[in-house]
Order: sequence, then structure tokens, then C-alpha cells
Amino acid sequence: MKLINILEETVCDTKSKECMYSECNICETTSPTYNFTKAKKYDNVTWIEWITKDVEYEKNDETKKTKKVVTESKTEKLEILINLFEKELTKFKEHYFNIWHQYNVYRNLKSSLQHNEVMIHCDFSENYTCKMHRQIQSAHFGTQNQISLHTSVIYVKSSKPRAYCTLSDSTDHSPAAIWAHLRPILIDIKKKVPQINTVHVFSDGPATQYKQKKNFYLYKLYLEDLNFEKGTWNFSESYHGKSAADGIGGVIKRLLDAKVSHGMDVSDTSTAYSLLKENTTVNLFCVKESDIIEIKSKNQTAFESLVPVPKTMKIHQIQVETENHSNEINYRVLSCFCNGSSMRGFCDCFNIKRHCLLKSRPRKRTRLTSDSDDCLPLPFKRTAHTTNMSAAISKSENKTPPVSSKNIPTVPIDIFGAVDCDSDSSDIFTYYWYY
Repeated sequence: MKLINILEETVCDTKSKECMYSECNICETTSPTYNFTKAKKYDNVTWIEWITKDVEYEKNDETKKTKKVVTESKTEKLEILINLFEKELTKFKEHYFNIWHQYNVYRNLKSSLQHNEVMIHCDFSENYTCKMHRQIQSAHFGTQNQISLHTSVIYVKSSKPRAYCTLSDSTDHSPAAIWAHLRPILIDIKKKVPQINTVHVFSDGPATQYKQKKNFYLYKLYLEDLNFEKGTWNFSESYHGKSAADGIGGVIKRLLDAKVSHGMDVSDTSTAYSLLKENTTVNLFCVKESDIIEIKSKNQTAFESLVPVPKTMKIHQIQVETENHSNEINYRVLSCFCNGSSMRGFCDCFNIKRHCLLKSRPRKRTRLTSDSDDCLPLPFKRTAHTTNMSAAISKSENKTPPVSSKNIPTVPIDIFGAVDCDSDSSDIFTYYWYY
């Protein structure tokens, strides 16, 4: 029996999210039918199972541990095997539905793009190892440079798909590198089709590359920077991200290998670019390592303050809008481009949620008690020039800090503190300062 037959037996509709996510009141507890004519529930059975196992090995006279995926033979009661199977079946139902749904919305969007929309399907190809037509034996193993290939297919209404490949000597595949590769493509799209204001990106979902908080932040940042109004980023289900973009990587590598076999040397990105540009219809761009470093350095402070999206690995779509100039994004477990909203792709289906990527800076209030001058903030230390503190002091019941004074900085108060100092008076004074 095929797995699809088991799914059809245990759910009302394999194309219903409620059924496949075990949220349906009718089929939530439905189990497959088992034939116990040859075995009983309490009989022992043996099966082979893939497991992740800790393995010890010796290196440099030291015992180290690593994890390996291996097969293991297990013997348990049939009832235990059935429970394990049904537990995995619950996960598989979600996985199967996600595969079908994400491919379905991908096809539907591609066939119904509007004049103001662009669809980008992108992926990193496996790095290309540079090759020489002739080389000595010792140069063959592990000494050649590698070239990063980021490939994209662009879909626009009433136009043939456009193929892009960006090349770089940097093998960095982080979010900063992703946007060093994507930015020239978006600039080129905006130049060739200026009416486009909405971007829909499709990719796979590796946690170190596309599906993470830094990429979400940079997506919103660069859409706004390049004058796009809104966009979605959609992720294929795990292990099901193959696309036309992978074919572009194959074409580029085959062309470079052909050049090497005809006596050319491919030693770095600039050489590869010069050999390719006259021999392919794929649009090519070179990305410098300095471009990646610049994006990292410009956004390092923001990166350190980013808040991860809850259950990031279950997300299949994020939405960004540049009009509000905030750091908020919308996200949901499945993509949707239904016509139930005036802004297609920005409907409220599948329990959409909002998330603020950047931490808000809290107003810190520190309360200290001391008879000494050390309790005072630096701008208000008792000196010959600040004998009259009245302008720098407000009664504790007055919650608004002083607005202006010759002894108080005139920049807006962002973070303030409060200090209680003992005095002959029963009044408690609050000192406001900057730090």
C-alpha cells in the first residue's frame, strides 16, 4: 500500500489544511486499518529504523564524539511499532500537505502575475571549483579557488522568464551575502520594468541563509531602499526546493568546464565572467567581497538587536510593507495569494501573525540612595559651576523631566534615571540625566 492511500484512509480531504494538520473534528483521531491475522498486538516484531546516534572515534590520540545517521535493528511489541508509526504519520500528513500547497500556490502565482508584480525564484548553486587546463599534480588537490553562484529566475507578466547568475570570489552564503547577490538583480528589474512595486520571492528554507531573522530584516530594508512598496518571501517545504534556478547553475558550470577543456583557465570570478558573458543569455553580475562586508558592517548594530520570529522553521511566508517604515513583518505557516484581499498575497488567511524584528529600547529607570556625591549622575555633580540645582531637580510627583536649563543638555531625553539622595527635607528629588 502506498502512503497516499493511507492518508486518504485517515483524513476527509488530503487537500484540506484542517484535515492534514489534525485540526478536523471528524478525522482528527482516525487511524489506519490494520490486519492482525498473522500477528497480535503483543507479539514481538523486528524492524529497521534510521536513527541519529552518538559515535566515538579516535583522533590524535584523543577520543572524540560525533553524530551519525545510521540504521538500527529494533525488536519491540507490535503495539509499540504501531504507536511509533501513527506518531510519524501525523508529522508526515503536515509535510505532505505543505509540499502540495506550496507548489500549488507557486504555479498559480506564476500563471496569474499582475503588471506591477515580479516573481523571483532564487537559490545558491553548489560552489564552482576553479580549474586549469594544465596543472601540476600537487596543484590538483585542494588548492583551487571556489566561486559562489547565486542563481535566479525572474517572472514578469507578458514576458519571457529571465535567468540571472551572480558570481563572487567570496564563499559566504549568509544573509548579507544573499543581499549583495540580490540587490543588482532588483536594481536591473526596476530599471527594465519600472511599474513593478511588488516582489514575490520563492526559495528553499535553510536556517543559515534565507529563513532567518537577518534575511527578513534585510528584505524589508532593501525593498524600501529600492522603492518597492511591498513584498512576500515564500519558502518551499523542507527537502523539496528544487527549481529552474538549479538548472541555471548547471548551465553555467557546464559552460565553464567546456572552456577549460578547450584550453582556457578559470582561476577566479573575473576570469569566469569574461569567459561567460559572450556565450550565454543568462544575465551575469559580479559581486565583490567588499560589497558583502559593507552590508554586514552597516547593519551590524541592527543584527545584534534582532528578535527571532517564533517557530521560524514552520514559517512558509513572510510579508513586508515599506509604507509604514516600521520593523514589523507578518508571517504565517503557509503561503496564500487568494483574491480575498485587495492586496493579493497580503490576506489574513492561515492565522497570520505580526512580529517586530527589532527590540524596542526600554526607558531605564535606576533608583539609588546615597548621602555622597557619587549618587549623582555625571552632568549634575556638585561643582562650583552647578551650585543651584533647582533647574536640574523636579519633585518626585512631577513625572515630566525638565525641558531646558543651562545645566541640562538640550538633546531629547531618550533614557533617563532617577536618584534619591538623603537631605534635610522630606522631599524626594528626582534627577534626570543622559547616559
